[in-house]
Amino acid sequence: MKIIFKGFNRLIKSTLRKAKFLINHTALIRLVHSYCTSIIIIKTFVCLGTALKKVNRTISQIYQKSWLKKLFHGTS
Repeated sequence: MKIIFKGFNRLIKSTLRKAKFLINHTALIRLVHSYCTSIIIIKTFVCLGTALKKVNRTISQIYQKSWLKKLFHGTS
């Protein structure tokens, strides 16, 4: 009876160990996934910001050189 109980106890312990590993592994995967998602979101916003800066700079250069400046500020 004691041998059966020990075997059953080992089975429970190994199952719990595996379950704990799976839970930790799943939590790790979720953490990495959320980290990667936040990096992708941050990179997207950085790229958008850079693109907007370039567009703004280009518009400013066009505005400085073009007839728009004369149109808005009159002839100088």
